[in-house]
Amino acid sequence: MHWKFEDPAFLVLLLAIPLLLFLHLRYEKRRRLLYPAGVLKSVQVQGWRVRFRHIVRALYFASLSLGVFALARPQAGTVHHEVITTGVDMMLVLDASGSMKALDFSEGQRRKTRFQVAKDVIADFIDKREGDRIGLVVFGEYAFTQCPLTVDYALLKGFLETLEVGIAGDSTALGDALALAVKRLRKLKSKSKIIVALTDGRNNAGQLSPEEAADIARSYHIRIYTVGIGVEGRSPFRVETLFGPRIVYQRVQLDEKTLRAVANATGGRYFRASSPRELEEVYDTIDRLEKTERKMRSWAEYREEYRFFLLPAFLMAVGAFLLSHSALRRMP
Repeated sequence: MHWKFEDPAFLVLLLAIPLLLFLHLRYEKRRRLLYPAGVLKSVQVQGWRVRFRHIVRALYFASLSLGVFALARPQAGTVHHEVITTGVDMMLVLDASGSMKALDFSEGQRRKTRFQVAKDVIADFIDKREGDRIGLVVFGEYAFTQCPLTVDYALLKGFLETLEVGIAGDSTALGDALALAVKRLRKLKSKSKIIVALTDGRNNAGQLSPEEAADIARSYHIRIYTVGIGVEGRSPFRVETLFGPRIVYQRVQLDEKTLRAVANATGGRYFRASSPRELEEVYDTIDRLEKTERKMRSWAEYREEYRFFLLPAFLMAVGAFLLSHSALRRMP
């Protein structure tokens, strides 16, 4: 709810009210001096009538103040905003296969899995977007839509936070995941439709290859950005043994050639991230590349509220008049 005065110039009249009050009090003082002390003493014996006569004065000046506010035409209403241009329609594709448990990322002395780092960076990326519809596809051995396209980023981040490694199996069906993301975007009429796919392995499951999915995406003018995550060589994994958890090293093969081909085929770009900082920079770059200028149209709906000032002003004036000519009448 917004308040405003349509004719605020009338508010200047409020400055005259203290002057009127000063002149009134000065007049009262001079008036008392005009009467002999005996007359004033006879008036004072009227008791409460004289002592409470200041109520009349307060009502008159309060009425005058409210009347000035009414003249200024107070209005209350609501300002509406309408987005004229649409933002980006974006599907985030996240690898949740078993290899994302690798502990080759660290923050300080603490090791973190690729998957946790990826979720943190993607959450920050979502926070930087404004006006875009964003959805989330998760894949492992199979792909599924974790969250459809939405502008409710709190809901989207809530779905993201609940994900765990292995939720879709341990293999990597990147082609199927890209095809599912394309399916979510293909019929939308928007200025820009993109897919941001993050993985740490190579396609070894599913029905479609990444190249086939890229061809489908290109036919619907969908751009794909691919992100390869993980360090070169062998990576540490935590495994449970009879003697407790141990760290073992395994090699995870990242198919950079395919990821680069998918991105190039759709007009996107391929990025490689081998540390949390590099992954942040990757998503920052994508954020800058995929900005859409948003135009807003605003209008306001206001209603007149002067009656809430004028009615009390009228009642106070009437009340002061009645009191001054009855219970609190002036004598002499």
